[in-house]
Amino acid sequence: MEVRFTKSYLKDLQSMPKYIQDAAHQIAEILSQAQSIDTTGLDIIKMKGQKKGEKYYRIRTGTFRIIAEYISPTIILLTIGSRGDVYK
Repeated sequence: MEVRFTKSYLKDLQSMPKYIQDAAHQIAEILSQAQSIDTTGLDIIKMKGQKKGEKYYRIRTGTFRIIAEYISPTIILLTIGSRGDVYK
């Protein structure tokens, strides 16, 4: 898969602790090597309450979440944040 990053994701990532940055880089590497979102082996769940045609997912890494949009074969990482703040 092709992995893309938004400016807001990169900005949010810089403000995260080093261990979260490392985990996010590992997740991006796993996503880039996977054939599809189902074959990654990561904790990925499709978000609820979406409109027709939207494909937003959350990727869990400890107490932090990465919000991504999957448009086959590209995944766009939108934002990263703590569990309580990222969904707002």
